[in-house]
Amino acid sequence: MALLVLGATGGTGSKVVALALAEGHEVVALVRNPAKLPSHERLTALQGSLTDPHAIDNAMSCKKKIAAVINVAGRRPYDKDPSPLMPVVLERVLEAMRKHGVKRYVHQLGAATRVEGHADAPWMSIIKPILTWLPLGADLALAENDKVATMIKDITDVDWICTRPAFIRDGEPGMVLRGVDPPTLATITFEALARWSLDAAFDPESPTDDGRNLCGP
Repeated sequence: MALLVLGATGGTGSKVVALALAEGHEVVALVRNPAKLPSHERLTALQGSLTDPHAIDNAMSCKKKIAAVINVAGRRPYDKDPSPLMPVVLERVLEAMRKHGVKRYVHQLGAATRVEGHADAPWMSIIKPILTWLPLGADLALAENDKVATMIKDITDVDWICTRPAFIRDGEPGMVLRGVDPPTLATITFEALARWSLDAAFDPESPTDDGRNLCGP
């Protein structure tokens, strides 16, 4: 059984791939540039783009039987293309999962994502308008994250779980640093987030809903 990772060359995704391989899992990664991934006998690196309507289905159709999907992908920095991306990617992921009988889905939302029924971080009311105002394309990413969160909460036929990590940084595995004022300003390491994501993919009882993680049906 294999793990499909979307966003496998990013900060969190690369750590997920490394950790999964170190623990003996088979990994399938859909990436634009396979050369950015290490060569490994249990890693199948497929070249493709999330904008390709067939790429995700093709990834799940490879010789490896996919047991779970970890999606830590997102819009590229400064992407100002107004065409919908992540909501469309989610639809394609779910369609492929249903087609291939994959039941476990792990999704990483942005820290500023607004989620119904969950409290927003105090800093969101200050930072979010600034990010939306700056000509960086962040307004598109923020709007898409909110849309994706709403879409995921309506899923009933896939075993899903999301997390809303705060500020992510490099550091030792398991390190979680919390700011003093206010306590909701926190950082989590890429390594710790990768550990959480892998546990969520293969051990549904491991992650818990503490107001930051959204546990699905």
